[in-house]
Amino acid sequence: MEAFLHRTMRLDKAEMSIHRQILCHRYIGVEPNSWQMKMSGFVHSVIYQMPPQTFTFRFGQLRTKPPGAAGARGAKELPSRSRRATGELIASFPAMLQACLNGGLQKTAHSAVPVSPDELARDAAAVRAAGANELHIHARTAEGAETLDPAAVADALLAIRAAVPGMPVGLGTGAWIPPSGRLRHEHIRSWSTKPDYASVNLNEPDALEVIDILFSQGVGVEAGLWDQKDARRFVEYVDFKKCLRVLIEMIHESPASAVAYARRILEMLRHCKCALPILLHGQGNTVWVCVELARSEGLDTRVGLEDGLTLPTGEIAPNNASLVSAALHILDPIRSAAETKSRSAASP
Repeated sequence: MEAFLHRTMRLDKAEMSIHRQILCHRYIGVEPNSWQMKMSGFVHSVIYQMPPQTFTFRFGQLRTKPPGAAGARGAKELPSRSRRATGELIASFPAMLQACLNGGLQKTAHSAVPVSPDELARDAAAVRAAGANELHIHARTAEGAETLDPAAVADALLAIRAAVPGMPVGLGTGAWIPPSGRLRHEHIRSWSTKPDYASVNLNEPDALEVIDILFSQGVGVEAGLWDQKDARRFVEYVDFKKCLRVLIEMIHESPASAVAYARRILEMLRHCKCALPILLHGQGNTVWVCVELARSEGLDTRVGLEDGLTLPTGEIAPNNASLVSAALHILDPIRSAAETKSRSAASP
């Protein structure tokens, strides 16, 4: 782990700041390699149970900043089994925040919905500046319809990656997207330019097939669970090693119902010892209560025009970046203030 962080990331050996997401991201090389975690004094489950923080390695002792220390946000001492005399963990920043830019929305729903590759690229840059870590998009045809066509997917991904190099970007693969159902499998198999990951709804009949196709293509899988039935199917039939993360997607109208159902799904995942990262998000009326629950549970979350058009105040959001800024303020007020100050300094 020390060699990986020092040589690959080129961070200062005396003190290295690391996002929790790096520690558990299979594509960066830690998650599948248990020996690396053992060498660094980590236990697989400990990484995923860490609070939403940034960790600073100092080669000496392994600990977190005590509550009340600058930037600690009440960080707790790590379990003694994860201690090691090779590093010190001091921490302060949130779990991963994903921006879902468009979904299937048209500009008739909101004028700021990005549809074309150029619009997606501009929004990607704006949400990154606002504090988003990753992206979720739905590729569109020239007419604005959702599509998984390889050419349209390539146009969108290449434009985004040119605007925000290194920012992970994922696609929706909903069964409703033309040509729909299993007919869309050939489109996915034919992607020449591939997303970093793609979401799969476990309530769709061909979900297990789509997971296998994505896995064979080297595309990360976000397993989307809408309810406990989806969670049971995921637990019983999906190989966790094929997935990047779990999405708990609350589509309920009632915030109270969304929280209750989310907690039940979380309990099911914990009971079966699923150690994958979990991203919790809501839709419509449940967006902000799910952001709050994600913060309290130390989970990843997402916001964007796809999920909801309103800010926590109830006002219509002007754009995706404003939604990301609002979420960041809830997740980490300290980082939010720093991002705002940085943007103000950069403005003419």
